[in-house]
Amino acid sequence: DLINENIDGESLLSNLDDCLEQVFKTTSIEGRAQLKHILTEYQTRWSNYNIKQKQLKQMIHNVKIDRMEIDETLNEINDWITEHRFKLDELTNNLSLRDENRKRLYQLKCFSNDINVKQTLLNTLKEKILDNDRFDLIQQVLQEFQEELRVKTNELEEFVRTQILIEDSKQSIMEKLKFFMDRLSLCTKTDCDLDTLQSRLSKIEEYKIELEDLEKDFNQSYEQYQSIIEYNLNSTVKLNYQQNFEQMHLVIDNGKQTIERAILELKHLCDIWYQYEKHNKTFVSWLNQTENQLTAFIATNGDDDECTIDYLNQLSETIANKDKQLKQLEELESLVNDYDWSRQAHNTSILRERIIVLLGQCNSQLERAQQAVNFNQQWQSLLAIIHTSFGTYQEQLMEIHQEQKLLIHLDAIQNIQQSRLKCEQNMKQLETLATSGFTHSTKKESIRTQIRSLKIQLNELNELFSTIQQDLRTRSQACELVQTCIDEINQFLDSLEIHSNDNEILSLTWIQYLRFE
Repeated sequence: DLINENIDGESLLSNLDDCLEQVFKTTSIEGRAQLKHILTEYQTRWSNYNIKQKQLKQMIHNVKIDRMEIDETLNEINDWITEHRFKLDELTNNLSLRDENRKRLYQLKCFSNDINVKQTLLNTLKEKILDNDRFDLIQQVLQEFQEELRVKTNELEEFVRTQILIEDSKQSIMEKLKFFMDRLSLCTKTDCDLDTLQSRLSKIEEYKIELEDLEKDFNQSYEQYQSIIEYNLNSTVKLNYQQNFEQMHLVIDNGKQTIERAILELKHLCDIWYQYEKHNKTFVSWLNQTENQLTAFIATNGDDDECTIDYLNQLSETIANKDKQLKQLEELESLVNDYDWSRQAHNTSILRERIIVLLGQCNSQLERAQQAVNFNQQWQSLLAIIHTSFGTYQEQLMEIHQEQKLLIHLDAIQNIQQSRLKCEQNMKQLETLATSGFTHSTKKESIRTQIRSLKIQLNELNELFSTIQQDLRTRSQACELVQTCIDEINQFLDSLEIHSNDNEILSLTWIQYLRFE
């Protein structure tokens, strides 16, 4: 009560001293001593009481302070719980990308650490307060918040884990798809030969299986995405995810369509290549065989020009028919327009050049054979003329050579001279023909031999002609001399006046005489 009423003992003792001073004035010394003893006793008691009172006041003050601190701490904890409930809602709602969500998860774990600190503080306060309903309430609220935080932290942690898987899978799928499409674009090129096309076709079949596996990964990732979009995701993040998945789905569909088109196109090109290789191989084999046969035929059948002409005409006709097959090869080449056909050893351009060369050889040999035939015909014709002229020339020479008459007409010599000139002219024509057509003849040695033989024969005839001509010239001179003698004899006889008939008889007699001489 004294403490509660805040009674001041020292003030009472001071008032008592004032009263005693008045009493001391009227009291005896013994009474004063007694009163002083009583006063001292009461002063001591009041002094002790005062000390205890101060101690109690300090205790009360301390208790009040503790109460205030506890209330303040409880209020702070309560405010912290209230504040962090809102933060918890903010951190677990409207979620973002995984890096941002990781930061949120870290903050939630920091909340958990803060709760542990608050719980430790409450446990410390609990030691000071034996019974406090508010303390129990705050502790219960803190425990509820801790449980809520644990649940949402686990959910966010699971969400982030799933999100990481999704984003890693998405990133991996995107990279694989990009790499896949780059490789696929290389395999869809058609500027290659059959072996490369077959290799690319086989590779695309493998890519098809690879794309199917990627599509499975995509579907699994999309299912995971579908499972988390029900969570409190940011609309921007949802849109970003959706766009990414739509983009991946579009790339996958595009890849599937590209693969299907590429497979169809490459198979079609392979079919074209199969036909091309088949016809090309047959054509090249025929061309090689024909070239070899032509070379061998020319080498072994050079003497029979008529047979050569027949063979070359038939070969030309065969080559003309083969031009249809070459055009078919050219059409097949035109269907594979991306391929550089100059890299092909037996492309149609080279084959056509070889055909042109073969036709050129064939026509050249045909012209050569025809010229040889014409040459042989001219040769035989001219040779027949020469033989006839030589025969006439020889016959005339032999007639004159065998003739032993006294008088030989000069016109016979003139005819022989014309025959000789004709033979020489025919011989020159034969030599000219041999010179101009010599390269087209397959009987060069035979021709040379015939020319040499005819020259020898002509020389022999000319020598005979020269001999006969010289003999005739000598006899002609003798005849002229005889004629002169006859004329002189006739003149002499005329001077003797002998009859003309007798003159003729005498002249003939002299001529015979001279002949025998």
